[in-house]
Amino acid sequence: MNLTREEQLMVASMVVESHGVSISEAKSNQQLKEDLKLNLEFYSSIKEDFISEGEGMLDSVLYFLGNVKDLWTAATKADNFFGLIAKKLQAAAGKYASKISKYIPSSVKDLGSKVKQFAEWLYKTLGYQGFAKLFARLKYRAWRRKPTDEQIKCMVPFAKLVVTILYIVLVAAFLIKVLSTILAGKVVVAATGTQMASISGPLTSLFAALGKGSAAKGMFSVFSAALKAKDAQKYAKEAQAKIDDSKKATMKSLFTNFKPAWNTCAVPTKEVKLTLEQRIDNIY
Repeated sequence: MNLTREEQLMVASMVVESHGVSISEAKSNQQLKEDLKLNLEFYSSIKEDFISEGEGMLDSVLYFLGNVKDLWTAATKADNFFGLIAKKLQAAAGKYASKISKYIPSSVKDLGSKVKQFAEWLYKTLGYQGFAKLFARLKYRAWRRKPTDEQIKCMVPFAKLVVTILYIVLVAAFLIKVLSTILAGKVVVAATGTQMASISGPLTSLFAALGKGSAAKGMFSVFSAALKAKDAQKYAKEAQAKIDDSKKATMKSLFTNFKPAWNTCAVPTKEVKLTLEQRIDNIY
């Protein structure tokens, strides 16, 4: 499936940015041209995979994956690969964080409905099924062909782990922004128990669907205590720091599961032994 003109420009912009050169310099950069060709072909080949996975899934992959040549090179050494995945996750989450503001309420009475909208946006934008297809293509060298159902199934544990981490970062950013509005005096507090249930319920369900129902428990606990306090403004700043600490600790724990999740299914020996040059040659 061909990329639209807008999607081609998105890919081109991403490749130029990854090289750290200006548009004028890019025109004479042969390596960049080769990378652009590689990325356009790759993203064209995966577009069909993600059309059914949600309205923002192709954008999500661009945010997360970036220049596929970088990740493909790192994949030849597992330690480098998982380290790069971790960095890309945090960078992608940072780009998504700018979209959170519209879900921040002006009153605690609106918090439940805003949280529900936020949870729905996360679910539509960051589906693990789409990421499983992406990682299956990377692991099993399925560039021009679709990965098999079995290969996709093998990458579901890793995809769920990746999406869990993205959720953790974005939910933490959401909670911290809500507390920022409290510090600015824009939210009327304190929240009732019923209101707290309407806040944590939709977000907890997101994590539960990934098999990580308690992943954000620490953050929710801190947030709940802050909103229930008689003087929420007094405790909001302290709560923000605690939520950030909880986020970092949870991410650190989840990162340790990268390797076993990636190796849920083995790659045939003949594929493992291919050099980077041979792998790239197989694309063309």
